[in-house]
Amino acid sequence: MGVTESSSLLAKEGNGNDASDEETTPQPDSSERSGSSSGSNNCRKIVSLVALLVILSLSCYLLFVANNSLSSSSLSASFMKKVSTMTNEAIFINVFSTVLLAVMFLSFFRLLANVAPYGRYANEKGGSGFKVNARVAWSVQEAPSFFIPLICFFVGPSAIAHQKSNMALLSFFLFHYFNRTVIYPLRISGGSKANPLSMVVAAFAFTSINGYLIGRYLTSIHGYDDDYLSSIPFLAGTIIFWLGLLINWHSDYILRNLRKPGETGYKIPTGGMYDYVTSANYFGEILEWVGFAIATGFAIPAVVFAINTFFNLVPRAITHHQWYHEKFDEYKHLNRKVIIPFIY
Repeated sequence: MGVTESSSLLAKEGNGNDASDEETTPQPDSSERSGSSSGSNNCRKIVSLVALLVILSLSCYLLFVANNSLSSSSLSASFMKKVSTMTNEAIFINVFSTVLLAVMFLSFFRLLANVAPYGRYANEKGGSGFKVNARVAWSVQEAPSFFIPLICFFVGPSAIAHQKSNMALLSFFLFHYFNRTVIYPLRISGGSKANPLSMVVAAFAFTSINGYLIGRYLTSIHGYDDDYLSSIPFLAGTIIFWLGLLINWHSDYILRNLRKPGETGYKIPTGGMYDYVTSANYFGEILEWVGFAIATGFAIPAVVFAINTFFNLVPRAITHHQWYHEKFDEYKHLNRKVIIPFIY
């Protein structure tokens, strides 16, 4: 996720008419809105602190690895051989992944302050300008993360790209993005709000970079032994990945079927993980990429992608949570968390 992952409500919740929503839905009074806003601000501060701790922890880890790499006297012969054979591209991928993480970290705070202008927030500040059809936007902006890794597979050295473990991990990534690029856009309602061109360009840039980092790592940089398929990280990560994907798909299904034919406006989603959190689809997305990072043995590009998904989706989940509290009087009685069941 990165930029592209946070676009999921472009299709799923963009059908409502703003005017009809306000006419048919009771609005909370000013005191309720003030309380909800105050609570949301506190949530943002907490999440900002957690994100800061995450980025500091990862930075310390990367510095530790770099320090060990420079201290040749303390390294084993096998590790030194691995470092000596590391290509310039491998170093570039790890360094650029860290740079991308820093950029997304800054973007995280911007998104906390200003919601991205698409979907239900399409008319917010920054949502003006040329718009792109929702189906076209979704397919175009997700495509690089499918086609670039696929190209990497065909041009990468067979000694790495054709390893069973590498192909299994790459198939997880391609499976997700084939759905996002081809299948999912076909399910988007024709009445969905168009996406600002600036958002499409930003998402396209992110998926291009991320597709290259993940694709090259799994096809040209790091080869996994076939025995890795039975390792604890691979098995645990695979279970978490597919669990997250199923949660995400089921949550998407619930959103697509909220309205009966001919209905407009917004409704409160119920069922599945929506009984526990406001943004169940985002929870599934984050869980999915955390599982993928674990399955790769915590490869730096995969870990960075998981953290970037968190940085991109959590601010929008907080905004959604506030929006539901302001839009529906009864929402506060549901006692749902924002995005992580029972925790936050």
